[in-house]
Order: sequence, then structure tokens, then C-alpha cells
Amino acid sequence: MNVNALKARMVMVGVKVPELLARLQNRGIAMSKSAFYRKLKGSSDFNRKEILAIAEELDMGDQELLAIFFNEKVS
Repeated sequence: MNVNALKARMVMVGVKVPELLARLQNRGIAMSKSAFYRKLKGSSDFNRKEILAIAEELDMGDQELLAIFFNEKVS
């Protein structure tokens, strides 16, 4: 996961973590602030539903979604 790219996208859209979490809550996705930060640190992973909701809330295209959430290089 490219944490810096996700944070940059949030800044570009003008959404802070509490607002993003509130928007996710409106979509039926309950996530605490601490859980969000654990996922950013890699202690746990975002699930498919969370990834898609975050991408929609931050108005990401498919390529940006892939670059942020699935950026690991495989050789």
C-alpha cells in the first residue's frame, strides 16, 4: 500500500481522516480512527468493501486505486 499517495489524495480532495470515516460510516462501513491508522501502518489490511468505498469517496480512478492499494512490485 502506498500510504503517502493515499494521504496526498485526501489532501487534494480536502478530506481529513474523521470526515472520511464519517463518510464511510454513512455507507455502512464502521471503522475507528485507530483501526484506520493500523491499516495505514500495515498491521492489518483494508478489505475490498473498504477500498472501494474509500476510492469512491476520494474520487479515485481505477489506475489510482490500483497504484495506492496494490502498488507492491512483483519480479
